[in-house]
Amino acid sequence: VHPTRSIFEKWSDRHKLNAYANTPGVIAIGEIGLTGEIRSVTAMDKRINEAEKLGFKRIIVPYGNRTASSASINIIPVKNIGQALSELNSKEIIK
Repeated sequence: VHPTRSIFEKWSDRHKLNAYANTPGVIAIGEIGLTGEIRSVTAMDKRINEAEKLGFKRIIVPYGNRTASSASINIIPVKNIGQALSELNSKEIIK
């Protein structure tokens, strides 16, 4: 894959990800890198607790934060935008 093409594909994926921004009951947390990787963030437990208070049922998190846990939220770890989009497209996340 040509590096420039790959970067443009990742930008396209970012726009697709924005289209899902209003998916009910789902929140995504993380930093998106230039190559589409989803980077870990700090204070994940606090973020999850706040998401619980706000009524979210599913949370997409960076793979580096995959050890985070919650009794009431389904935590979905992803490594890149492509995986996040796949999860958002799955029937399980739209329920």
